[in-house]
Amino acid sequence: KQMYAARVWIDPLGEYKLAESANDASAKHILHVGLGYRGGEIMRGTATAGVFEDADNETAATFEIAWRWSRLFAMGEYFVQKDEQKNPTAGPDVDSRGWHVQFGAMVVPKQHELALRYAQLEPDTNVADAKQTETRLVYGYYIKGHSLKLQTDIGEIGYGKNFSQLTSLALRNVSPGLDYSTDPTKNKRLGT
Repeated sequence: KQMYAARVWIDPLGEYKLAESANDASAKHILHVGLGYRGGEIMRGTATAGVFEDADNETAATFEIAWRWSRLFAMGEYFVQKDEQKNPTAGPDVDSRGWHVQFGAMVVPKQHELALRYAQLEPDTNVADAKQTETRLVYGYYIKGHSLKLQTDIGEIGYGKNFSQLTSLALRNVSPGLDYSTDPTKNKRLGT
């Protein structure tokens, strides 16, 4: 199996630590921009059952941006992915794409954070109205920074009317372990 990955980023206004909050607030604006790419055979354990040699290829690319200033934090990411279908049976490639944005504020410096996140995923761009959306309100209590914290969220996951028509390949990266075969809104775990 061969898989390769590359990631480049720039922090033009100073070091950006990869953490989703502004609990280490700074009066200085911090900006992060990055690009990533990976490709090659699908990782072991995620390929179609019974395929051990010549697993299908998967390629993905992502663009990310994040900003921090004072007690505010914002981030966003966009990705595209292509899963080939050749082994064990040939079929059309599955193209997917998605994005998310998040904005947060430390309402009490270094301790209490509120954030709002929105995400949208299109597991197969060839299936109309099969998107998955997610909206979350997040609360974080930082006891000792990121070393000791409590986080909780409340939100809603929405499904397009054709979500249940997606193939198992298209659903593989959505929510592993969930069974959408009859009613995607029930989120029934496999094996329960």
